[in-house]
Amino acid sequence: MSNPVLERKTAALSGHGATVQGIAMITLLDLGFVVAAAMMAWQHPELFAPHIIVMTFAGLGVGLFACYQPKLATFLGPVYAILEGFLIGVYSLLLETRYPGIVMQAATCTFGIAFACAVLYSTGIVKVTEKFMKIVFTLTLGVATIYIIDLIAWFVFDTNVPLLHENSLAGIAVSVVIICIATARLFVDYEVVTRAVEQGVDAKYEPYYAFGLTVTLIWLYLEILRLMGKTRSRK
Repeated sequence: MSNPVLERKTAALSGHGATVQGIAMITLLDLGFVVAAAMMAWQHPELFAPHIIVMTFAGLGVGLFACYQPKLATFLGPVYAILEGFLIGVYSLLLETRYPGIVMQAATCTFGIAFACAVLYSTGIVKVTEKFMKIVFTLTLGVATIYIIDLIAWFVFDTNVPLLHENSLAGIAVSVVIICIATARLFVDYEVVTRAVEQGVDAKYEPYYAFGLTVTLIWLYLEILRLMGKTRSRK
């Protein structure tokens, strides 16, 4: 899923301020929920696979609700992480069964990209401007729209958006473009977190920003996994 959550501005600028360390720790906690739920679904796919559609729409609903209710992110963030973890566990097991080793490779690439983006941003090598943020937000919104259309097409008409799931060269190119957008989104996330901390946003909003980072990392992992699945299926 895309990450529009970090574009919202909070009004609370008093009290104990948010910190980068605090947001990072909560992000790791949310990712811990993702991993724990994924492992549960991995070990017991018979309990979760039949409810994949319900969990998909539930995760989407919780994610959208959290975007517009930042004060509830302390609760909604872990709920979203768990729901997405269930989906990730089922999907990852499916691809791991077909292509052994693919999950570890995708996870390594995801955190490798996240770390590299953090280094490039923190050292000032990559500058995030207002124009860059607007472009990335527009692209993210476009991808999110495609995802929603694909989800509806799958649920209602038992079909998919062309190229999104295909292993053709064009389909692979689409995945590469989406991964580039998700990577650019990470830079935007880091910039928004930095600005929030500098502006003295209240610490109670730390789970809100952590939720946003979690959304982007989940999105990046799933797209990398999808790309690897496409490339391996061509061999």
